[in-house]
Order: sequence, then C-alpha cells, then structure tokens
Amino acid sequence: MARSVPDISRILLECESNGTAPPYVFSREAKLPDSIFDSEGPRIDLSSDGAEVFVVSDLHLAAGRGLDGRYEGGENFFFDASFARFLEYAHRRCSKGLLIINGDFVDFLRVTYVPGLHQKFTRWERFLTQCHIHRRERRIKALSDPDRDDFLDDYRDWSRVLASIGIDKTPEQLVDSVTDKEELYGLKTHDFKSVLRLHIVVSGHPEFFDALARWLGWGHRVVVVKGNHDLEWYWPAVRNYLRLALAERLAAAQPEGKDDQSIKHALCQTVLPSLSFVDHSMVIDGDFYVEHGHPYDPLTRVIGTDTVNDDQELNIPLGSFFNRYLLNFLEVDYPFLDNIRPTQNILPLMLKNNFLAGMRLLIDHLIVIFRVAPRQYITYIFGQHLIWRVLLIKVVLLLPPVVLIWYQRGRPDPLAIKLLEWIGWLLVGYLAIRLLATAQLSEPDSLAKFARYRFQENREFRLMTFGHTHNPDQFRSHDRWFYNTGTWIPIVETSSTTLRTDRTFTYLHLVRDPPTGSLAPGVLNRWDDEAGRSEPLILFRGVES
Repeated sequence: MARSVPDISRILLECESNGTAPPYVFSREAKLPDSIFDSEGPRIDLSSDGAEVFVVSDLHLAAGRGLDGRYEGGENFFFDASFARFLEYAHRRCSKGLLIINGDFVDFLRVTYVPGLHQKFTRWERFLTQCHIHRRERRIKALSDPDRDDFLDDYRDWSRVLASIGIDKTPEQLVDSVTDKEELYGLKTHDFKSVLRLHIVVSGHPEFFDALARWLGWGHRVVVVKGNHDLEWYWPAVRNYLRLALAERLAAAQPEGKDDQSIKHALCQTVLPSLSFVDHSMVIDGDFYVEHGHPYDPLTRVIGTDTVNDDQELNIPLGSFFNRYLLNFLEVDYPFLDNIRPTQNILPLMLKNNFLAGMRLLIDHLIVIFRVAPRQYITYIFGQHLIWRVLLIKVVLLLPPVVLIWYQRGRPDPLAIKLLEWIGWLLVGYLAIRLLATAQLSEPDSLAKFARYRFQENREFRLMTFGHTHNPDQFRSHDRWFYNTGTWIPIVETSSTTLRTDRTFTYLHLVRDPPTGSLAPGVLNRWDDEAGRSEPLILFRGVES
C-alpha cells in the first residue's frame, strides 16, 4: 500500500481554504480597551440543522495522568470517564446533536512540559538559570552520548508529530528553538510549540478524546469556541492536530484497524465536515448568541492584535502572564489555587490561610507585573482591583516599620523596650493583613450585566450563553434567556478553601420546540455521574442576575 501520510497532511493544510472543513474566521484588527462592555471580534452565523444543542465550557484539560499514574499540580480535569458517560447519555437523548465547547476546552497555559527535561528544576537550579549561570546550551553539550541520544528522543517524537500535519522541522531545529526561559516556565505560544502541548494533552486524556471521536462517529457535530486559556486555536496547525487526533481514534475503532487509508477516510468523511472552530462568537439559527466571555474580564482581555513578534507568537492577556510565570509554580504545592473565583481573591486568601506563602505570592505578584507584562497592559493594570489590593497590602506591611524606625531613632529607650515595640508591630501588622485579606474576599463575579447589555444591543437575540467565570448562572428577561454554563472542574469555595463539586458537571441542553422547530429555552442541568442521569441545577437568584 502506498504511504498516504503526506496526502493526509496535504488534506489538513488545505481543508479550510478549499471548503472541506468549516473556515476559521478571524480579524487582524487590533482590539482596543475602549470599554469593558465592548466585545471585539468576528461573529459568525451557524445553523444547527435541526439538532439538539448541548453546551459545556471551561473543561481546562491539561497534561493529564502521567505514566506513573500521577497528575501535575496544574491539572484540573480528572473526569474523562464521566464526560464519556455524559456524551453517551446525550447521544441516547437525540438523533442529531450539536456539542458546543464554549471556551477553555484545553488549558494550554497549564502544560509546562519541555522535551528532554525529564524532571523539574530544583529551586537552586531555577535560581541559577534565572541568573544565566545554569545555561541550557552548556548542559546539553555536557551530556554523554547515551544521555544525548535519550535527550534527542523527545525531539524526534516532536518532529514526527509536526510532520503528521505538514510541518517540517528537524529534531536539531527544535532543540535550538527552546530557550533557557522556556525550560523554566514552559514552551511559548509559537504554532509548532502549541501543537506539542496539544499532543501532550491528547496523550494524557485518551478516554476523553476517544469519547469525543465517538460522538462525531455517531453522526453528531462539535463546535470549539476559543477562550483565554486556549487562544492557541488561532493557529491552523493546532486545529489540524485535533482533527487528525480524532480521525486516528475513529480509524482505530474500526474492525480493520488503524492504517493510513482508514485515517484518511475518517478525516474526510466525518471529522472535517463535523468539527468547527470559532475565534470569538457565533449566532446559531439567527437568535442564539454564544461567546466565551473573557473580554469582559480585565485580566483576561486581549489588547492589541492576536499575534506579536512578527506573527510568530500569540498576544496573551495579563492574566495569562500570572498563570505562566507565577501560578504554575505555586500550584505544585497548592494544586487548586487557580480554581479560586474571582482570581483577585487568590492573594488575600493565601494571606489569610498561609501568611508566609501569601507574602511570597505578594512579592512575586509585583515581579511579574513589572518584569513580564507587555507595555500595552501597564496603564490598564493599575485600573484593576487586583493591583490596588496588592499595593494596599504592601503599604500595610511596610509603612509601620518605617514609622517605627523614625520613632526610635535617637531615643534613649532600653533595648528591651525597642524589642517589645518591634514585636508589637509584627503582631499588629500580621493581624492587620489577615483582617484586610478577610475583608477583601467576595463572591465570584457574574457576566449577567454584560449579557443584558448584549441583549439590548441585539434585539434579535433570544438565547445567549457565556462561560469563563466558572460560576453557573441563568436568568429570564421577558422571553429572552441567558445561561452561564459554569465548569466541569472543582471550584474552591473562598470562604472555606474547600473543594465544591455540586456546581460542576454543568451544561445547557436546548431541545427543539415542536410547533416552530426552533430551539426552546430550558434550564441549566448537572450531570450526576454516580446516578448516571441528568438533573436540573439548583441555582439561587443573585444580585446581578
């Protein structure tokens, strides 16, 4: 049999331009921070073709379970089998289904894998690397021949992954593309590096992607909407790798087994026409508006164009810099730190429950802000409550000792009295920061006011859904309905720092209205995996919604 892999890569490279796959619509115009109510980006129209609609959001799949059976601290999604059972349930409920994954499907920010680096740096090695002493180039040159060959194996695998979707890079080129900084913080956002991170996610969650492939194989459709944690869907190579991965799983499930011809058939007949990607937002059947919602959050709003550095890297928002350069390290010790909502509660919560760790986070906060934040975000940063909280806590911490030093200067008080004064300051300062941290804790934010604004701006919208906040919500305004589909990952309750699962596994199911054939409004549901059934989600009316 003639080898058809080059043929498969050619099909992938041309699929959006020649119409065999739905086109990816995006805008090259810069996004400007004129108003937080503005949501800039292309809006596409999509037909449900009479299908019932299932909407989930914020799955946050990262590297998954490792070969040793353990997870990295940045992993949040542990429910592959549960999601597979949910899709089987959804399949039984409808003859034609449309699954919308409304943003933050894959958490590229949490994948810190670096080829050839088989164990994390120690604190000392990290310090030496940050000081440009522990250099990657010298370390590679010092490897013995057997160790160097083992080191290159990871890059050969990476090269083969890229070749499968039509990207030609040698292992040596890939070795040279990785920097010292990336060994510390994970790979950057180039398209070929993003493909590797997606490969790691797919490999770490085989049951999930098997289930997604089966959903397509049953004749249903999938739409993936871009969120702030998976901006990488912008790259055609990343979209193509998911297409190929699903086609390979469909082919492997066939009796004849997986070969190039069966992969090609699954790709062309099932995956390409049934898998769509949305850059910003879409309107289904003319009246159902779908958007992830991150532009309404100042920390996750992208300012400027989608790409930087001559279109080689993605322009990521401020919140992504905190994830990349700070939270990924802290989550080694506090795995669910970023599950706190809203994000600005992380620092007060750490100070309240672990004072020393909170102080470390305070210092690192400011380092991240001033060392790595892009210039276009600097003026935007200081208008946000997060930064003012950081500065306020720092003032509470540093001002009293300055005043005490001035007070004690030149006074003839005995040493014992001065020591007591310092002990008193330490006690008062500690209590003040604890109280300040407690006072700043609040409930998760809602996107309801932005939904109402979108409704006023677009009278034709009858249904609307966002995600992003991880906080499920719904409201009815006359005959118009808004839904926030929440998340499938655990939520940290800010008042007790405990994990809550009663507001996860949430989704929206819209059925057809028999008289009109249009999508009928419903209520949010929760998948009860233990019982194997769905039930209405218990929600209380909030202040904003």
